[in-house]
Amino acid sequence: MKKLITLLLVLALMGCAALAEAQAFSFRNGVAWGMTQDEVLAAEGNPNYEAFDAGDGSMTGIEIDDVTAAGVEAELMYNFMNGSLVMCGYEFDADDVTIDALAEQLTGKYGPESEADYAAIVEIYNIMFGPGRMTEEFLSGRSPRCWQLEDGTILLLIAYSDDDIDLAYMDGTGLRASQSVDEPAPALTPDGL
Repeated sequence: MKKLITLLLVLALMGCAALAEAQAFSFRNGVAWGMTQDEVLAAEGNPNYEAFDAGDGSMTGIEIDDVTAAGVEAELMYNFMNGSLVMCGYEFDADDVTIDALAEQLTGKYGPESEADYAAIVEIYNIMFGPGRMTEEFLSGRSPRCWQLEDGTILLLIAYSDDDIDLAYMDGTGLRASQSVDEPAPALTPDGL
């Protein structure tokens, strides 16, 4: 009986460890979902940044210029909803790197691309920025590449415009579980905002 209880306890602990590992996504410098802006800035070494606000204070963000990602210079973005980190990523100059080169690096790190779930990505963007802001038509026309991680994080690599390539990491599970879409916002067009 002791052996059975011990075996069950070991299996339970292994399951908890696997669950914790699946939920342990870290972006860079230990930045993780749910952190506050102050925690993110501290993790980044308190850099110079520009702050922005969606207007009502529920959606805020910071932009840090001149970081290196994938071996090239990029702008680093962090987005917070109700004070918690829900999205982060980079904006690359299309003259400095190609979407295929970035996709190759991401595949090396995260494995093969996932089939793009446009509806889920559109839902996440619209939760964050307002309904109608992103459409499946806009997304599908921008050469999207996607990866879905075990913890629910969605990576979206997209040729946002002719000049910019965006790589967004989205807390897909947390956003969809805790937020709703209430007010309409202007839709994105293929030329951007």
